[in-house]
Amino acid sequence: NKAEIIDDEPTIHIEINTEASVGDVPCDIDMTKAQTIYQLENKLEKEIKKTVETAIHDVQKKFKLDIFGFGEVIHRKDPKLWKKLGKNWDKKFATLPVDVTVKVRILRTGTTNNSFLKK
Repeated sequence: NKAEIIDDEPTIHIEINTEASVGDVPCDIDMTKAQTIYQLENKLEKEIKKTVETAIHDVQKKFKLDIFGFGEVIHRKDPKLWKKLGKNWDKKFATLPVDVTVKVRILRTGTTNNSFLKK
């Protein structure tokens, strides 16, 4: 997690990098094509981003408690600003902009063709 501060207004940037492997695929997906791998990576990135954003939003709006430690990230980045924000952090946290970036790489693929399930 990183904090960006512009005119005393913080934004949290979250970067998620993950690697995945695909096991046996008993369907007609051709995992030997680079385009197929790219499409799967893209879909996984979107799904992970959506899940993380939903979790953050729910915590911000329903509970208004910084269980993620974003305040600590801001404190490390700008201790003077944190002194101002820390007093009412729960309120500020509820509206804090959070930017989520996800990068997925599929490294290995399993058996994809001629599945015994087709026979």
